[in-house]
Amino acid sequence: MGTLLNATCRSCGYTSSGLLFGYSMMNPTARVPAIRKDTGAFVVEDLSDDPNLQFYHQREMYQEKIEGYGIQCAEISLNPTSNLCPSCGDYTMDFEVFGEFD
Repeated sequence: MGTLLNATCRSCGYTSSGLLFGYSMMNPTARVPAIRKDTGAFVVEDLSDDPNLQFYHQREMYQEKIEGYGIQCAEISLNPTSNLCPSCGDYTMDFEVFGEFD
């Protein structure tokens, strides 16, 4: 089961809604929010070793330590606050859980 997320930047107002995070019955590979290095686009992709993707569970994508378990799917944790905003480049984007998917 996966988690549905919204992302909102407190600095510039950037938003993205309906993000899928985690596994589903149809996809055994975890989907994780990421930024494409070549275009700067905010995407949700299958977790991989693709050098063009910088995933939000990687330490350089958030500023403050994750409190507790954060937003978790198996061994992958996202920081609910202080994430890198793809629009303004500040560490002011927050992830908010609003549901689950199968």
